[in-house]
Amino acid sequence: MWITVGIRQANSVALSQIATHIPGDAKAESRVTLIRRWLMNFQVDSWAFYRAILEQVLCGRQAVTVYTLWMH
Repeated sequence: MWITVGIRQANSVALSQIATHIPGDAKAESRVTLIRRWLMNFQVDSWAFYRAILEQVLCGRQAVTVYTLWMH
């Protein structure tokens, strides 16, 4: 969830920007590493996490082009 909050707060998908909006005492570099490890974890079904959020964000939008970065 904090990654989603970071994306919204930073208005960016850059990990370094997202990391600045994630709470904690760890340095920004460590938070970037944490985010990267979570995103690269093949046991995490990211679609299950983000589908409901995307449905709400895109609700009522008919002419929107969405680009995603899929890391596998």
